Amino acid sequence: MEFEFDEDQRLLQRLVRETVAKSRSQPPDQLWATYLELGWLEAPPVELAIVLEELGYAADATPFLATATWFA
Repeated sequence: MEFEFDEDQRLLQRLVRETVAKSRSQPPDQLWATYLELGWLEAPPVELAIVLEELGYAADATPFLATATWFA
């Protein structure tokens, strides 16, 4: 089994990390709007895990985890 991220997944990981770092000073509602605009809530399971991991590293203040897993 392959347990490494593919190139697209590594790119997503960098994108999430950079986006969160750049927008850290924004209020949570603006962060939320950014995440919605980027389509992170519609990510497939592996990509969603990547997004959640990066948001966790950044101590994200939005309700992303609760919303993304609401119907899981």
